[in-house]
Amino acid sequence: MKRHRSDEMSSQPGGLPQANGRSLPKGNAAAAWTLLLGLLLIYHLNGDFQYVRDAEGSVFLPVSLLNEGNLSFTPSEMPFMFTWQLQTATGTSRRTIPRWQERDGTTPLWSAYREGRLKVASPNYNILPSTRVDASTGERQYVNAYGIGAGLTALPAFALLHVAVGDLRDHPQLLWYTAKSVASLLVALSAVWIYLASRRFLDTGLAALVAVSYGLGTCVWSTSSQTLWQHAPNEFFLALGSYFLLLTGSHDSKRYSAYCGVAFGCAVICRPTSAIVAATVAIYLIATNPRLVPAYVLAALPIALAASGYNAYYLGSALMFGQTEIGAPMAVQKTGHPGVWQTPLWQGILGLLLSPSRGLLVFSPFLAFALPGLWLAWRDQRFAVLRPLAATLVIVLIVESKWFDWWGGWSYGYRRIVDVTVFLALLLMPIMEWIAARRWRLAAFLGLLGWSVAVQFVGAFAYDGYGWNARLAGYYVRLPGQSQTTLVDDEQHAKLLVATRGAVVVGERRLDVDKPEHRHRLWSLRDNQIMYYFSHFHESRRAKLAAIAGVGE
Repeated sequence: MKRHRSDEMSSQPGGLPQANGRSLPKGNAAAAWTLLLGLLLIYHLNGDFQYVRDAEGSVFLPVSLLNEGNLSFTPSEMPFMFTWQLQTATGTSRRTIPRWQERDGTTPLWSAYREGRLKVASPNYNILPSTRVDASTGERQYVNAYGIGAGLTALPAFALLHVAVGDLRDHPQLLWYTAKSVASLLVALSAVWIYLASRRFLDTGLAALVAVSYGLGTCVWSTSSQTLWQHAPNEFFLALGSYFLLLTGSHDSKRYSAYCGVAFGCAVICRPTSAIVAATVAIYLIATNPRLVPAYVLAALPIALAASGYNAYYLGSALMFGQTEIGAPMAVQKTGHPGVWQTPLWQGILGLLLSPSRGLLVFSPFLAFALPGLWLAWRDQRFAVLRPLAATLVIVLIVESKWFDWWGGWSYGYRRIVDVTVFLALLLMPIMEWIAARRWRLAAFLGLLGWSVAVQFVGAFAYDGYGWNARLAGYYVRLPGQSQTTLVDDEQHAKLLVATRGAVVVGERRLDVDKPEHRHRLWSLRDNQIMYYFSHFHESRRAKLAAIAGVGE
C-alpha cells in the first residue's frame, strides 16, 4: 500500500500538498454523504438532548435576535436566566422563574416585577452584565458569557423554526431538541471535512476509518453533538479550515487561503482558544508561502472586526471577552483563588490526558496513535502542512492545562479539550498506512477504538450531569430530640429511620468534584466516571430523561 498518492497530489517546496487540477475520486461524494447521514442517525438514536446551563446563552441568543433584534438578554425577556428576590408581607424569598405566565394564564410575578416587589438578585453564571441599557424598558442588558459564534451559527435553523411555530420560548423542548440537531449536524459535517482532508493522503477505506474514529470514538459524540455548546460550531470551522489549509498548495491557492482564513476566523468567535490555530497557520504561511498571507488575513479581517465591534458595544472594550470576565469569580468559587491560570502545568496535563474521569487517553485511547503521527508531521516533509495543527494541539493543551478548572466542571470526559480531536484525527493520517500494514497493529487500533466507541455510547445515552460529578453519598437525618444530624449512606436505611423513629431528612451529602474536598475523585480508579455510567446505565438514563422532561417547567 502506497503511503503517498502520486496520482492525486505532488509535493512542492515547503511541503504543501499540490493538486494536479483533477478532482478527487468520484466515490468521495457517496462516501461523504454516507458518513454524514450515518453519523446524524447515530447522534439522534438516543432521542433526547443534553440540557446544560453552559449552552443556554447560545441556545437563546438567536431567539433574542429573532424576537428583539439584538444580541442581548433582559430580565423581562428571559426571566429564567436570573435568580429573583420577591418581597412579600412576611419577608423576602429567593425565586427562579421559568416563565412569566402561570399555567392558569395569570401573570402574578410579572405584576410584582412591574410594581417593584420582585427584583433581580443575580444573573446566572452563564451571562454577564453589559454596558448597555434597554431603551424601551430601562433594564440592564446582559450577554452570553460564551460569545456569539455558536448562536449565530444556529440562527438559520432557528429562523425557520420561528417562522413555523412563532416565539421559540413557548416551545422549550422543541427549541432544545433543535439546538441538539444543529450541533449534531455540525459535528457530522466536521467528520466529513476530516474525511475529505484525509483523502488527500489516504485511500478511501483508511480515510473513512479516520473520520468514523473521530465521529464515534471521541467526545464529539457524547458531548459536542448533544447540545449547542461552543464545541460543535468550533469543531466544524476547525475541520473546514484545516481542509482548506491542505488545499493551499493547489493551483488556486489564494482562494483556498482566503477560505481558510474565513473558517478559522469563524472558529475564533465560537471559542477564543481557536485564535491559536489562526495565528499558527498565519506563521506557517509566512514561513512557507508568504504570497498567501494577504488573502488569509484579509478574508478573516471582517470577522475579527465584527467580533471586536460586538465586544466594544456590549462590554466596553474590543479586547474584552465574556469568558475572561466570568473566569475570576468562577475561579474563586471553585478554588478560593481568583487566578484563572493557577493549575500547575504537570497536574493539568496529566489530568487532561490520564485522569480516570477526564483523560483523553482514557476516554479515547485510540488517539494515542496520533502522537507518532505528530512526530511524523515534523519529520516527513510530505506532511509539513500538518505542522501548524500539531503546534496548535500542543499549545492548546498547555493553555487548558493551566486553566483553573482543567476538568471542565460538570461534564463527561475531556470536554475542555474536545475540540483538539479535530487535529488529533488529522494527525492520524501520517501513521494510518503503517497501522494497516500489519494485522496486529490494526487489531490494536480497532480494539482501542472499540472501547472508545463504547464509552461515547454510554455518555450519549446515560450522562445525566450530576450523577457522577455530584454523586449522592448519603443523607443527613435528624432524630427526634437530637440537635446533631446523623449521616446515613443508604436510602433505605434513611427511609426506615423516618418511618420507625420519626427522623427527618435534612439534607444530602454529594461528592461534588467542583468542590476542593472532593476533587481527588478525578484521580480515583475505583470511583471513576466511566465505570459509574456503565454500572448505573439505566438509572442514569432515567434521571437524564426526567431532567429533560422538566426543561421549561
